[in-house]
Amino acid sequence: MATRKKEYNETNVYEESLNRMHYLFNSFDNVIVNFSAGKDSTAVLNLALKVSKELNKKLTVNFYDEEAMHPPTIEYAERVRKEHVDI
Repeated sequence: MATRKKEYNETNVYEESLNRMHYLFNSFDNVIVNFSAGKDSTAVLNLALKVSKELNKKLTVNFYDEEAMHPPTIEYAERVRKEHVDI
């Protein structure tokens, strides 16, 4: 089995994530984040919010209440929505 030599970047995961968000906002007219209120979609939402504000671009956020979600999840999603009424 061939082994691959590790390559190291000068940037970290956070910086690369911001770079990807900048690419998305600069490449597309509409950027949409599907928000489940879980840890991963919260991280993506925070990155997208930061970049959308930096670039003064619109961000659309979708949250789908499946009517079977744990109540604290719904409460968290509502709290996030209230904190970001501008999106």
